Formats: sequence, structure tokens, C-alpha cells
Amino acid sequence: LIALDRSIPRHRTPRSHRQLNSSNHHSLYDLTQSEDLKLKDVFSRLHPDDLDRYKNEVSNTLNSHQDLNIEYRVIHSDESIYWLWARGSVKRSNGEIESVTGITSDITESKTLRRKLDLEREKFEMLFDRIPVLITVFNPEININEVNREFEKVLGYDPAKDYGKDPISIFYPDENVRKEAVEHMSNPGGGWKEFEVRTTTGEKRYQLWSNIQLSDSTIVGIGYDIT
Repeated sequence: LIALDRSIPRHRTPRSHRQLNSSNHHSLYDLTQSEDLKLKDVFSRLHPDDLDRYKNEVSNTLNSHQDLNIEYRVIHSDESIYWLWARGSVKRSNGEIESVTGITSDITESKTLRRKLDLEREKFEMLFDRIPVLITVFNPEININEVNREFEKVLGYDPAKDYGKDPISIFYPDENVRKEAVEHMSNPGGGWKEFEVRTTTGEKRYQLWSNIQLSDSTIVGIGYDIT
């Protein structure tokens, strides 16, 4: 196995009870290289909330042909918490364990970044669903991919329902108005424009719409109902 950054290979031979570790393996568990690392030392460093799960995964790996693949936390002596990712496999001969080989990586930074991204996604989703404006997400071909709750409420549109026709033709039944709306949607960044929009029940609404394009070409339409 090759160690990259803080990816630490280890190799244990149960019959001889020999364990071979890379030079920086012990540091992940806040131990010195001179210490003889045993499984109980790993257990002593594990976060209490992860200990039972880790033991179960190790037991499954040793007692079956299942490879180890687990993320868990360790607590260092200064009480700092690190996330580790361990992958390993067991080599057997005549039904007996011959050796255990694995690699452990420090994934604290990626876990922290993932958590930040999850929080940003959560904030966006809350804003998307609760803001009192109409929002629609569509591609450059003007196929609607997503709408928010306000859009559904004001226009009576259910994304899961099959209306038997293009939603754009429902909102803009007049051909000339529809062409004007599609032109506006196809050219994001053109400012605000007022349209007469129909709900799914045929009610007339008057709305201001503006569109912005994201880096992946997705277009987001933002509408104010001024009826």
C-alpha cells in the first residue's frame, strides 16, 4: 500500500503477532512511534459514540470475508477530535487468518468541508422553500426541473402531476405571450419583465420575472406576483 498525505498503511500477521506500520501511523492515534500499538490502544482513543460501531465492523471483517470500510473519530490527549477513515482486508489460508492489511487516512479537513457544504445546502433549501417569491429552475432548453412552494401555491402547479402538455404552454396559453416569455427565459440577465401568467386552473395573474444563469448553464427564474 502507498501512503499519500496522512494515509497510513499497516500490516498485521496474526500468527507471528507482528505488526508493521508506516512511520506516521501512530501519530493518528496520538501515540509515539516507540509504543507498541495494540487494538486496545486504538479503542482507548476512539470517540465513545463510535466505539461500538468500530468494534462491530472490525469483528465482521475478522469473522467474514467482508472488507473493513469505516469512518470514525479519535480523541487526542489535548481533547482535539480527528476524523479517520480505515479500509482493510483479511488474507486467509486454509480457513485461518494469515494477515490483515489496511490503510488509515486523516479525513478531518474533508469532513469539516463536507459539513460546511451541508449547512450551506440546508440554508439554500430553507430559503428556496420559504421565501415569498416564485422560483423556478430550468435548463437552457426551457425544461422546468424544479419549482419552490410559493410557485406551486400561486400557480397551482404540481411538478409530480402529468398535465398532458408543456407547462410553459399552460402558464402562457397565448402564443405571442409564450414566445415573449420563452425569449425572456432564454436570455438571462435581461432584467425584470411583466407577464400575464395563467394558473393551472386558468386564473390570470400578473407577475414580474427575472432570470439568472449559473455556471453549469442552469437558469433560475425569480418572480414577484403583483396581481
